[in-house]
Amino acid sequence: MKKLLLSAAIMVVLGGTAAAEVLTKIAVVDIDLIATSYFGQSQTVREVTLLQEQYENERAVQQDKLDRLRELKFQADRDEDERASLQYEDQIRQQQEFMQEYYTVMMNRIKSKTSTLSQSASFAEEILKVIEYIAINEGYSMVFDARDRNIWWYSKEADITDLVIKRLQLLARSN
Repeated sequence: MKKLLLSAAIMVVLGGTAAAEVLTKIAVVDIDLIATSYFGQSQTVREVTLLQEQYENERAVQQDKLDRLRELKFQADRDEDERASLQYEDQIRQQQEFMQEYYTVMMNRIKSKTSTLSQSASFAEEILKVIEYIAINEGYSMVFDARDRNIWWYSKEADITDLVIKRLQLLARSN
């Protein structure tokens, strides 16, 4: 009987040791931060930003022209110069049409560039490959999204977001 209890105790101890060796290592990653960091260095993001700046600058110039035409029409109305007032009214209409067309063209160009970013399956695939690479090389069994509302707390040591960003940047530089 003592032999059986001793054998059982040894098995429990050894079994506990074996179970401790199979301890699961878990990581978290902030996908939003990765996307922002990665896209922030993307050529497409720079192009979208440039298009937006161009649009805003040109819109301001065209708005100034429209405002000046409205002032001139107001002055012509006040001076009761009907001929000049009608000319300014026509120029105002043309300016408004131009601005509307310019808005449509630029928004379509910006939307086109932006949609390539958001629909980029290759981007998501690239992130997943890098997460998998780091998880395998660092010995992680599972990786969760750090912003998951079901994760209440995690140690900063479990956060591999910076490693993923650095790896993506390294890969981007080598390409």
